[in-house]
Amino acid sequence: FWRGGTYLSKTTNVGSGAIECAFWRGGNAIMKWNGSGGVEISLFTDGENKIARNKFQKLFKDKLQWLHVVTFDDFPRGYGNVVNFMSEIKVPPKWLKSYV
Repeated sequence: FWRGGTYLSKTTNVGSGAIECAFWRGGNAIMKWNGSGGVEISLFTDGENKIARNKFQKLFKDKLQWLHVVTFDDFPRGYGNVVNFMSEIKVPPKWLKSYV
């Protein structure tokens, strides 16, 4: 998911847990650990990059095999008051060409 370039990572202890932030060109990841068995991860990538998301998840789960996904949310970006994934749009709207 990360192809080199500048990478910044910072860990901050909060109470019994920790927050880990990682930033790279093309995205970022924020992990919150509650000091027990709960971990929340927010992954942001430029564009719809399901390959990067799946690779990130696999790498993370391979390192911490005791973790398992309990909930998963996928948030698209939008324009105006309309929010869609590009994969949901069969024919891109005419105005899209001027913004891409």
